Amino acid sequence: MNTYRFNIRLIAAFAVTAVAQSPSSSVANLLFSERSYPVDPGPFFRLLRKTINEKEIHSDVEVLRTYFTKNQIDLTPPSSVKFRNDTKSVVVTSTEENLAKVAALLPPTPPAAPVLFTRCFALGTNNFEVLRYALKDKGIEFSPPSALFCTHGEKTLIVRSSKENLETIERLFGEPHSAK
Repeated sequence: MNTYRFNIRLIAAFAVTAVAQSPSSSVANLLFSERSYPVDPGPFFRLLRKTINEKEIHSDVEVLRTYFTKNQIDLTPPSSVKFRNDTKSVVVTSTEENLAKVAALLPPTPPAAPVLFTRCFALGTNNFEVLRYALKDKGIEFSPPSALFCTHGEKTLIVRSSKENLETIERLFGEPHSAK
């Protein structure tokens, strides 16, 4: 048993010495980093499969490896690539040079979803379209996911929008009232 441990230590020492003395080895090639690239998995993998002209069904990781290989990015071990479902991201462990190439190939990070708030305002009119154009003149746009609703019976304006838009509407209509 002691001879076995001695041989393992001796082999490890030779390996470390060989790597340190090798003229072709560089410190940059030995340093690896891990980066995560968020993607929308459905459209992302459909596009990759179409790009690599997939003939047979392969796993997402195999599709990623094939895509990177076709784009001259070497991710053979000790480099690695995986897809994490919980964070919906491609995770690559490799050299800084390869990570830069990967970042250039993958789609940009999707924008964060806007934070929307809802408030109700009392109205004195039922003319919804006039109100909509008046708000548009004040610089308030209601493109999705923002929304503007008007209840005709109670004459209530219900607004779902950004905090800045809601503050502007509060200055125009006064304080919001609670919905019944």
